[in-house]
Amino acid sequence: DVRQVAIIGFAEHCDQYPRDWEIACFNESWLFVDTDEDDEPIYDRLYELHGPLTISTREEHHWHLQETEKPVYAFHPRDDWPSAVQLDPEPLLAEFCPAGPYMTNTVSWIIAHLLSEGVDEIGLYGLDFATDKEFSHERPSVEYMLGVAHGRGVKITMPAESDLLRCSVLYGVDDGETLIEAKLLAELNRMRKYPDNAECCGAA
Repeated sequence: DVRQVAIIGFAEHCDQYPRDWEIACFNESWLFVDTDEDDEPIYDRLYELHGPLTISTREEHHWHLQETEKPVYAFHPRDDWPSAVQLDPEPLLAEFCPAGPYMTNTVSWIIAHLLSEGVDEIGLYGLDFATDKEFSHERPSVEYMLGVAHGRGVKITMPAESDLLRCSVLYGVDDGETLIEAKLLAELNRMRKYPDNAECCGAA
């Protein structure tokens, strides 16, 4: 069978994911997926890789980690996360980072983990790594792992307005006005839709 996995983030296009794919959330992105008749988020796996000093302090997120029956992949699983699955970083580093550790965010780890399991297509929805200083710093690691995935024959799918694997100007060919205009329009729509969360841009 063909395995297609959508990684869900926080940016404007997070709701464009295919509903018939396997859904991988991370951190608090489970808040942005569809819910069932009992108002439970619909996803297949959750990644919470933060340690006790960096994990979100949002009470709703901690409650969800304690209640969900879906697998929660973690470097630092807690006893009160009943569905936690210990994720070992060392095999992933050995396989995917031959030149030295280059995992600067959760999404890079997720891609590596999916590749280690076997996957045919990876979709990234609500992930830009574009506007915030921290997130833009993390972007090269994600694009590196997407390059690894592509090199292994894995299809990469993203919304047209995503910033990943794209440049605003195609060097030496055009001035990039169309790409820039499309991105600015998408950002404006996001800010209108989420006025109270204007700085959220697809965190890792």
